[in-house]
Amino acid sequence: MVIDLSEEIYPLFDLIKNGIVITDSQSKIIYINPAYTNTTGYSAQDILGDSPGVLHSGYHDKEFYIAMWESIGKNGFWEGEIWNRKKSGVIYPEWLTISALKNIDHDAVYYVGIFSEISVLKSEEYKNINLAHHDPLTNLENRIALEEGFIRNEKRIQRRDFQSKTDEKNKEKMAVIFFDLNKFKQVNDQHGHIVGDKLLKAIARNLEKISRPTDIVSRFGGDEFVILLSEIDNTAEVEKYCDRIHSIFKKPYEIEGLLLESSASIGYSIYPNDSNQFEELIKIADQKMYSVKKQWHSDN
Repeated sequence: MVIDLSEEIYPLFDLIKNGIVITDSQSKIIYINPAYTNTTGYSAQDILGDSPGVLHSGYHDKEFYIAMWESIGKNGFWEGEIWNRKKSGVIYPEWLTISALKNIDHDAVYYVGIFSEISVLKSEEYKNINLAHHDPLTNLENRIALEEGFIRNEKRIQRRDFQSKTDEKNKEKMAVIFFDLNKFKQVNDQHGHIVGDKLLKAIARNLEKISRPTDIVSRFGGDEFVILLSEIDNTAEVEKYCDRIHSIFKKPYEIEGLLLESSASIGYSIYPNDSNQFEELIKIADQKMYSVKKQWHSDN
């Protein structure tokens, strides 16, 4: 069997909406279709005679490409997601299938790559992941993300303590800080939920400003916020963070032309001193916050 990809069949490939690239046995490009140009920005004049490696984004390591060519050599094809670079420099994801066309002696004569850009699908995937782990109003992380962060940090702490044989006194700690807003119901009652929502979003942005990259700032719902502090050594660090929370309420928030004064009642718990269970730490911090709030009501 002799394989001849003559130029007579190329017009058929030109009609296909997926990108197509054909190389010879030495991986030199001998044909691309218009969809290839539309996606990558490379014209035939730019790329014929080159290797498809011109699209490499640097996203994948050497082992990725070794495994790809091992699959093509063994099975005659490879299929999967790959990130490539357009002529403009933009890195994008595509779903790529590479097939080896072999002659009667089972030698690869041509390689045919067919691909479609999946940026939209990846964007939707990210959006779904984002919605699953973030509060839709403030875009802070939600309870699911907070618990997952707690589990990750707990495993890291346990692994580190086991490897270094850290004594109890010097073990790394975490803190769960639980707070809600004082008089937030009055804001909603007097000015409406739109103003209340904008106040929550403004507070969320300020919480992000006072937090470290390792902190997980979450909204539990309503006017309740929970922050997970990792990599702490003592309660003094937690107290300082609570002071920073209070500091974001020193000035009124300007919302819809209104100056809204707000404040927070805060409670916290320490891992592993108070508990090593996520739900129990939340409960303890909530109870302490409630005690602070009762005192605030008494004073106001």
